Amino acid sequence: MMGKCQRLMVIINITLTISDIKRIIYMNMISIKYRINEKSLMDNYDDILSKPIIYGVFIIESDFEFYLRDKCMIDDGLFELFKFNDDLFDWFFNLNKINIELMRDDNKYIMLGYDLDSAYIKNYILFTKNNQYLKISIIERDNQDGTLKLLSKKLPDNYRIINEMAPININIWLEEIYKKTKQFLDDITSIYKDFDNYIYIKKLNDFLKVYENDVKA
Repeated sequence: MMGKCQRLMVIINITLTISDIKRIIYMNMISIKYRINEKSLMDNYDDILSKPIIYGVFIIESDFEFYLRDKCMIDDGLFELFKFNDDLFDWFFNLNKINIELMRDDNKYIMLGYDLDSAYIKNYILFTKNNQYLKISIIERDNQDGTLKLLSKKLPDNYRIINEMAPININIWLEEIYKKTKQFLDDITSIYKDFDNYIYIKKLNDFLKVYENDVKA
């Protein structure tokens, strides 16, 4: 039979294990990095009703080797050489739309396609919310019908996980997107102040206000 001291040690070990898991969840950080191709801003000046197209590089990375795009793509040499064409406005706009959905429900699946150069989207970022925790995965799905669906709230029948991060507190993600979206808007309006009049810029600012009212208040 297990003695009292042995039982106490087991309880202590279990407690420490749970504590370690919680510490990892809260310490695992995620960050958004981007770089704007300023020449692409010139193409948006005449149409305030359309969604701006602002090219550059968009990077998501976290601790423990999870990333979408390599941060070296921001470096001067690679950036100038390859003229990356991530639509930065689309990234911030769609991620803020997703965040509003994540704030509404405790349990949620949302996929965001990012393989937009293909005839159909097969690469997605999968957001899985479980109460106050969020897990982000990079997945590849089978899409035999050739449809192009950027956002989806339904898990596909068949998919493969390419990369997956440890769960984090949802507020870490919400705050990072909020801060980087404000920074992005400041960056583009500092280059061209009339962006403030664009309909989609105002919509994106409205998304930020939802976060300010629901989370930061």
